[in-house]
Amino acid sequence: MFNLNHLLSRIRQDMSQRIAAARCQGGEVAVVDFGGDPLLSLEAGNLHLLPAQDYFCGTQRWPANPEIPLDGMVVNLLPSWFGFDQVLQYFLRPLRSGGLFAFSAFGPDTLQEVERAWREVDELPHVHPFLDMHHLGDMMLKAGLKDPIVDAQWITIEYPDYPTLARDLRYSGFGNVHAARRKTLTGKNRYLAFLNDLQANSAHASQINVTFEMIYGLGFMPLARVPDSTGRILVDPPA
Repeated sequence: MFNLNHLLSRIRQDMSQRIAAARCQGGEVAVVDFGGDPLLSLEAGNLHLLPAQDYFCGTQRWPANPEIPLDGMVVNLLPSWFGFDQVLQYFLRPLRSGGLFAFSAFGPDTLQEVERAWREVDELPHVHPFLDMHHLGDMMLKAGLKDPIVDAQWITIEYPDYPTLARDLRYSGFGNVHAARRKTLTGKNRYLAFLNDLQANSAHASQINVTFEMIYGLGFMPLARVPDSTGRILVDPPA
């Protein structure tokens, strides 16, 4: 059965293809991966794999050695759970001029069926809100990235029932971290009403279908413009 683990692998493969198409090969590249073992490979270069859990817990500070600039920074799914402006501010710092910044994230259509069914039951947020790709692109421009490209894909996964979906989400690291989420027990009647609505709006009575929107983006650090002692503007070209 196709599940979230397969989806995460597909996202990493898609990221690899996009990075290769952007001709980011070789050099010093760091990858912060939310989903586990990245499938990224860069020819004739140094690939630094940094587990996202370290950043969740605040135990890592990148760059560990600011004297070593990076040719590429890949942030896989981390923008789904953190403020994207903070991700940009944090992970663009070690990039040299012309360096590639690439990311993946889940979009706002993710789990829309679950969100819609809960909305029929109460007004509290039950699905983590994800940013639209247009907002992500605007934030890349605001951060100063050059030639940003953002695109999205949608995929539907079929589950036999909601407990199987919930278990898959939990094991894959999904969670509702919204500050306004319910802090008390859901209650049997409310839960059954949610299940009935979710099942009633599925394509087949024997299963439930849920949507995942995957967003991919990349951009380049602009050429560094630094005034020298004579007041002229010097342009540092890419290597």
